[in-house]
Amino acid sequence: MRILLMIALMISLAQNAIAAEYYMSPFGNDSNPGTLAAPWRTLDRLQRAQSSLRPGDTVWFLGGNYVINDSAAFLYYRWNTDGTASAHIKYRNYQNQVPVIVFDRRVYNNPQSWGYIFGLGDYIEVDGLTFLQTEPSRALGMVNGVTVNKDMTPTVFSSYGTGVEIRNCTIENFSGLGIFYHGRNILVENNRIIGTGSHGFYVAGYGGTFRYNELDGSRGYSNQYEIQLQYETCIGNLIYGNLIKNGRAANVVLSGSVANNQIFNNVFINNVPKLNGDYSNGLGYFCWKNYDGTPARVLSGNKFYNNTMIGKYYYVIDTKIGLPSGSNCGATNGGRPLADKTEIYNNIFYPIALPDGSLESLPLMKNNIFFNIRGSLPAGNTLVNPNLVNPSGSTSADAMLQAGSPAIDQATSGAPALDYRSGARPVGAAADVGAFEYGAPPGSGGGPVGGGGSPSDPNFPCI
Repeated sequence: MRILLMIALMISLAQNAIAAEYYMSPFGNDSNPGTLAAPWRTLDRLQRAQSSLRPGDTVWFLGGNYVINDSAAFLYYRWNTDGTASAHIKYRNYQNQVPVIVFDRRVYNNPQSWGYIFGLGDYIEVDGLTFLQTEPSRALGMVNGVTVNKDMTPTVFSSYGTGVEIRNCTIENFSGLGIFYHGRNILVENNRIIGTGSHGFYVAGYGGTFRYNELDGSRGYSNQYEIQLQYETCIGNLIYGNLIKNGRAANVVLSGSVANNQIFNNVFINNVPKLNGDYSNGLGYFCWKNYDGTPARVLSGNKFYNNTMIGKYYYVIDTKIGLPSGSNCGATNGGRPLADKTEIYNNIFYPIALPDGSLESLPLMKNNIFFNIRGSLPAGNTLVNPNLVNPSGSTSADAMLQAGSPAIDQATSGAPALDYRSGARPVGAAADVGAFEYGAPPGSGGGPVGGGGSPSDPNFPCI
């Protein structure tokens, strides 16, 4: 065993010793060697360099605009040269500079050609980059929030790989998805995904962690879910410490045979009505086929706990069974609401307007605080004003508890050890209901407190 460990260490040290650094600049030249003094210019050149990359290599992006337009050689880019668990391949911004990858394709000439822009291999890191779709390019797929051509709503990142890390990035104004994940053990943290037409995160993989991100779906189309958990392959993901705002169909939805996923310590703000006038919700369920086409049902083990939900909603929780043609979900789930099998506890639901839908009594819904809810309250939960800072506000700080809140010290067992801001729980006799622990100093990491801007904010990074 010691010999094997020594060999593994020697391989790792050898990989790191020969790790190379390459540089990109909008003012470079593709005939350059890719050094800091003589960087490459285009993503096409970086695509051609994939065969030269090795585990441990870093590609540095200097500040400025990297434009993907109709003259670009590639319709999409595969950053798929694999790193290893001990030597990732990294794509990073250089010394706090702001590189912006601008998607400006305006000619549609190949159906399905815009499935994704960047496909990621194993053990890839993307850190500190901004991705922006121009308004004329966006209009080819979506106009005024309505999809006019689904083939032209690109996904920014598609990952079937293992050990991918995406952090400190901004994805703005894309008509398609932010991140599609169907791999294993991804880490997505400290990103801002603002104004996407489709989902912010589409989670269909295993063992991923999505934390400390801000998602704003205010420009989404009618069936947009800010976070969708989908397919029988979606198992064991952690989604926590995120600020999730202004979804269309739902802030978060469990769909198909997803299992053992945990959603906690998130702040949800607003779910604007669907454009077609249909309902929208904070936590939703949708029954759809498995990835292989077999009938699906939401499996046991999913948990939704210690979240705080404020703002405008039609339903805060939609427990209905979605029955698209051919799904047969009613039969496979015994005709019961899909939410029956999700543990829903220690949450605060405070819509500022009375939702039209009442709540169903669910066997695993317990110790939640509701306010402004129409209809009867499920047994084991409390109807009381939780005394939040500003339930009609637009930042996560507005969802914090005030002194004297009935949520203080009232969480049941199973509350996470840290709160939304990574403050230690409990402070007092027991942990608090909701995403925040009253009186807990912020810790290292934690979700965004300010709430940031939106695509219409002149202070938001734009071109």
